[in-house]
This record gives sequence, C-alpha cells and structure tokens, in this order.
Amino acid sequence: MKKILVAASVLVAAFSLRASLDGYFMLAGFSRGQLPSPAYSIYGGRLSLIYGDCHELYGFDTGIAGTTQENAYGLQVNAVWSGVDADMAGAQIGLVNTVNGAAAGFQCGAFDWSAELFGCQVGLINLSDDCYGAQLGFWNGAHDVYGCQLGVVNVAKKLYG
Repeated sequence: MKKILVAASVLVAAFSLRASLDGYFMLAGFSRGQLPSPAYSIYGGRLSLIYGDCHELYGFDTGIAGTTQENAYGLQVNAVWSGVDADMAGAQIGLVNTVNGAAAGFQCGAFDWSAELFGCQVGLINLSDDCYGAQLGFWNGAHDVYGCQLGVVNVAKKLYG
C-alpha cells in the first residue's frame, strides 16, 4: 500500500511540475525533445542545451542555439545562434544573431542580421535592410542608413547621418 501511495504522490508531483512549467520555463535538448513543446510561448526563461525553439519568448534565453517562431522580447544569449522569425525588442548576444523582422535594441556577434534595425549592431559583419541607429564592425551593410556606420567596409545605398 505504501508503494502505491508513493507512486501516486510521484505522479501527482510530476504532473504538477509539468503544469507549472508550461509558459514559464523551457528546458530544451533538441526542438522535439523539449519541455514544453515548441508550440508554447515562454514567459520567463529558456535553457537550450543544444537547440531550443518556441512560439514567442518574453524573458531570457540562453544555451547553444535558440530560435522563436514569432516575436522575442528580452535577452537572448546563445553561444552559436540566436534567431527570431518576426520582431525582436531587447538584445541578442552570440556568434550569429538573426531577426527576420524589426529589431529594436542591440545585436552583438560575429554576424548580425535584421530586416529593420532600430538600435545598434556591433560585430564583424552587420547587415540590415534599413538601419535607424548605428552599425559598428568590420563590414557594415544596409540599404538605407539613418545614423552611422563605423567600420573598415561600410556599404549603404542611402546614408542620412
């Protein structure tokens, strides 16, 4: 009887832990083997041991590589890649940082990309369709720049600043 009670208690505790993790914390080995699934938005933190993916991120993301299917608001610090498929507000720090929409804030890495930049990129290669702020690095490239580019190679179709 004691074994049944202990087993039931462990199951109840496990389901309670799973329910409390939904939306607040994500632990990811790979995208398919993470808790909770990539369909969830995270309001808190994510630890990606290898690769993590979530719907949206509001908070802190750290690990090897992490992406969001939509927006990210907060801080992404990943060793290899921080990726956002829509808009980002906050900061990305890592080897490669990508935002397929508007990036409002700061990107720092060896390669930084955003469709629209409202803020600053600091890295070896910084690319953006439109830059409203600053690009600081070895190679800076943008279609329109409203601000400044400081580097060895600076490429802009139009520069206002």
